[in-house]
Amino acid sequence: MDFHDGTENLFVALKYYELPYWCFSVNISMDGGQTWSETYTRFVLSPINDISAAVVSSYLYLGYTANVSGVQTSARMRRFSVTDGNLDATYYQEVFDNGVVIDEIAVMTNADQSDNRVYYFAILADGSLVYYWADQEGESWQQIATGIGNADHGLDACWNQDWTQWYLWVSFVAADSQLHVARKSSGGWEDRVLYSNVRDITSVGAYQDRILVAYEILDPGIGYQISYDEGDSWFQGMVAYHSYAPHVTGRKGGGFAVVYNQEVGEPDFCWFWQRDYGTGSGTAYWSDPETFNEVDVFTGTPMTVEWIPPLDPACHAYGSIWISGDPDNACFDRIDRLPGDANGDGIVDLGDVILVLNYLFKEAPAPIPLWTADANCDELVDLGDAIRLLNYLFKEGDPPWC
Repeated sequence: MDFHDGTENLFVALKYYELPYWCFSVNISMDGGQTWSETYTRFVLSPINDISAAVVSSYLYLGYTANVSGVQTSARMRRFSVTDGNLDATYYQEVFDNGVVIDEIAVMTNADQSDNRVYYFAILADGSLVYYWADQEGESWQQIATGIGNADHGLDACWNQDWTQWYLWVSFVAADSQLHVARKSSGGWEDRVLYSNVRDITSVGAYQDRILVAYEILDPGIGYQISYDEGDSWFQGMVAYHSYAPHVTGRKGGGFAVVYNQEVGEPDFCWFWQRDYGTGSGTAYWSDPETFNEVDVFTGTPMTVEWIPPLDPACHAYGSIWISGDPDNACFDRIDRLPGDANGDGIVDLGDVILVLNYLFKEAPAPIPLWTADANCDELVDLGDAIRLLNYLFKEGDPPWC
């Protein structure tokens, strides 16, 4: 899932099987996720190992694997208009074909900063992690060697907005079940091991040199590692036990958000968890996890979460794609965060004032995320925010958003 800043359109690329075809589709929402339209579908008789899509400049780029002589060795790219989601019929690229089976791919861009690069990562069957890039027109693909030869599965990648040295981040699981995170600077790639006994899925998010990696452990459960210094040091924590399929976003100043699913008996739950970026260990805390699905989730199937354009400029919003249990449908949920809703219960009331005052004067835990308490939008949390809320609630004052 991704979005375009200028139009605020949302995009979802889906891969599925519809007897006897393997398919992938592009879907667009022009109203914040309320309604969706399928603008493109491709049907093939051979399996598609993976797809991945991301927005940059005027296009949604969709990467996919394709057969050559019956083997999935070709990494290909098509693109779609961000205005209406329609295929650009003049564009088709084979990014590479190294003669080795492609197991997984990840396409991402630098749309949150320079908005002029698209990146194509892939894990090959021989363990190679390969990396190609092109400008926003996607015409001439350049390979830069990563030096990584032990990648196996669980591939994810992200851009580090407002980076200092390391601007690209990749997470994956090696053949020995160790969690790896790799980072890219102008000088090349560095790779390090963060954890052992990892299962299938990893996900990485970054913002202004704070990096968070979530991953499945063998419990089953979900752990995370966070760095506040561009990956030089890491701190470890747990997201949830008996849970699956984490996905992370850290974009656009909204803090880190994680979604995952959990087997509890129908309906099984999708969970949303959020925190501020923090500046060091103990400087930011997780919100209480909350469920957001109304029908059963197909437990263990991948999910995504992404920052999406909010309905109000003062808010932050997130979208999540997940797969329902019966029937197997792709579902979208929108999660909005209101300024002034400091306790995260979905309404602005006296409870939010009390939380802000306790935080300011009684050393109580901070609102999560902290910006929800910034009711007067001055980028501070202080007594002025409590006064703004009280005036709104009891004196018909201005509402707590800009």
